Amino acid sequence: MRVAHTLAALVCLCGTARVASAVSFDAVVMVAAGDVIDFAVGFGPDGSWSNDTTGLAATITLGAVQSDVAGDFSPSNNPNGVWHYGWSTTLGSPFAISTDPGVRDGIDLWGGDLEPFGNPAEYHNGTSSVVVLGTTAVFDPGQFALHPGPDGEYAVVRYVAPEAGAASIESLFTGMDIFGTTTDVHVVFNGTALFDGVVGMVPEPASLLLLGLGIGALSLRRSAGSRPRPVPLAESLFLSRWERELAAPVRRQRAAREHKRAARSR
Repeated sequence: MRVAHTLAALVCLCGTARVASAVSFDAVVMVAAGDVIDFAVGFGPDGSWSNDTTGLAATITLGAVQSDVAGDFSPSNNPNGVWHYGWSTTLGSPFAISTDPGVRDGIDLWGGDLEPFGNPAEYHNGTSSVVVLGTTAVFDPGQFALHPGPDGEYAVVRYVAPEAGAASIESLFTGMDIFGTTTDVHVVFNGTALFDGVVGMVPEPASLLLLGLGIGALSLRRSAGSRPRPVPLAESLFLSRWERELAAPVRRQRAAREHKRAARSR
C-alpha cells in the first residue's frame, strides 16, 4: 500500500494536464407547444467512445419558467416534466427514451444499455460531494453529463416545449475525463441543427502515464477489502489538482454565465 500512496502522490505533484475545453451555445428560438430541443453528445472525431463523459450545463427559459437540465434531474421519472432522457442511433435519427434508471459509482443514470455500463446514458451527481465515475470522470455536486454509446450512438437529453413563445437557450458543454474527452456536441431544434461543436481535452504525454499509474494505485487502495483505509493524502492531492487545473476554470466560466443571466433578470 505504501507503493500505491507514492505513485498516486507522484501523479498529483508531477502530472500536467491541459484544462478541459468547453464550448457554449446561446440562442433565442420561437417555439410552439410540443416543439423539441435536443442536446446530443457523440463519440467525436477520434471514433472512440472511451473516456467521453461530457458535462452539460443548460437552461431553457420560456415565459416566466426556467428549466435547468441539472437542477431538474429526476432519477426515477422519465419523462420528467419538460425533460426526456434517451439516445439515438445517429444524430437526428428517432429518439429512444431510456426506461432503465440506475446508479453507477454513486451517480444516478438513465441508460440505453448498449454495453455493460449502460451507455449511451445521461448521468447526474445528486450528492453534496465530488464523485469519481469509473476512476476518471470527476463530477461536481449536482453536475449533469452525457456519455455516447459504443458504436457511435448519441446520448440525448430532450426538452419538449410546454407552450408557445420565445425560448432562451443557454448551454455549456465541458470535457470531464482526466484521460482526455473528445466528443461532438450538438443542439438540435425540431431536427435542424442550431449548433455543432467539438469538446476536446488532451493530457500531456508524460501526464498520461503518471495519471494512469496514480489512478490504478488509488483503485487498488480502494479495493483493499475491509481493511482500515489509510489516510487519503494522495487522493486528497489528486482531487486538489483536479480542482485547480480542470474543474475550477470550468466552474469560473459557469459562474460568469450565471452572473450574466442574473444581471439580465434585474
